[in-house]
Amino acid sequence: MENNVSYIKTDDNTLIQENDIRWIRKNSDCLRICIKPTGCYIEDTFKLCKENNLDAYNKINAQFIETKADKAKTDNISYIKADNNIIIQENKIRWIKKMSDCLEVCAKFNGCTIGCDTLKICKTNSTDSYNKFNSMFE
Repeated sequence: MENNVSYIKTDDNTLIQENDIRWIRKNSDCLRICIKPTGCYIEDTFKLCKENNLDAYNKINAQFIETKADKAKTDNISYIKADNNIIIQENKIRWIKKMSDCLEVCAKFNGCTIGCDTLKICKTNSTDSYNKFNSMFE
């Protein structure tokens, strides 16, 4: 039997299951990883810095530098780029609301308030991601 579970080791020596990742924000040479189903404030995220765990950092960071269709895939997990240097695990998206040239995305299992705890995908910042979801509104 094949085991398809993939773990990421964080800076505080915690192993997190990659499938549980909600979103990731990149700040310089560090990543902030949210796994809470209810969403995260930055202080609730796990930190993964290049200098502490190069292999895990490179695996996740590759999702930010992938340009083909503005979407990346690793170990059967698909990520979509959002604004503000964030990627969202696609199967964690609960709903999307179109707001002019931006999409508000909820990745919290218990819902979101637009503009408060949603993530944005704007046409000018994440064109391919925006076009992928915007086409569903037409």
